Amino acid sequence: KKLHWLPVRFRIMFKILLIVYKTLNGKGPEYLSSMLRYSTVTHIPSLHEPSTNSKLGDRAFCKAAPSLWNKLPNDIRTCLTPEAFKTCLKNIFVHRGLSNCIK
Repeated sequence: KKLHWLPVRFRIMFKILLIVYKTLNGKGPEYLSSMLRYSTVTHIPSLHEPSTNSKLGDRAFCKAAPSLWNKLPNDIRTCLTPEAFKTCLKNIFVHRGLSNCIK
């Protein structure tokens, strides 16, 4: 059988996005909800991305999570269940090609 595993880089993105999804829907760790705020600047619902001054700061959850989330298509962000979200997210990574999805 062929395994359908994502490369490590994309598995990390998958896990971050799943944590964001669960947190925004009240099923994630409560301490993370304080790091995720909706932005009021745009008419499209998106998360506020804090500015950082270093590459290390760009990798922090409070910066990386909103950045990845805001790059997702809106139909994936609005999935009704975690299972549907996981399926849609895997599909975007696999079917659109790993090099063409979230960078």
